[in-house]
Amino acid sequence: MYILFREGCNSNFGILSLSMGPVGSEINDNGAHEYNASISRDITQSAFELALVTATTKKDKSYDLKDYNCVDYAVDVYNATRPAAEQLSVPNAKLQSGIVSVTIGRSPASLYTKLKTMQTEGKPGIVLEPATAPKTAPAKTGVCP
Repeated sequence: MYILFREGCNSNFGILSLSMGPVGSEINDNGAHEYNASISRDITQSAFELALVTATTKKDKSYDLKDYNCVDYAVDVYNATRPAAEQLSVPNAKLQSGIVSVTIGRSPASLYTKLKTMQTEGKPGIVLEPATAPKTAPAKTGVCP
């Protein structure tokens, strides 16, 4: 069985999510959204079911740019399908301006950097697109949990 995640966990409070405090979240269809990186794996039926359970369980977790954002959600769902030795570990991102540094939690850029490193190491299933030519996610074809 092959799995491709197209759903995303997004804040349902727009600009309020920039406050760095927790706000509500929801699962959205990311069809037609641009992406620059993907990772795919063949998985068993039981791993797929575990991914669905993880996705639906975590969808109600508060969205927080610093502590639990879309990258955390995606990594949690992906890791639910992998043995411990193959799980993704994405570092927190830091914003730096002069001598001031702020840790903001995991970001899409830190996930991209991790996937790029894995691709360089020869890990299979990773596709990186140039920033000037991102791909577009396919439209939803099934029921969103």
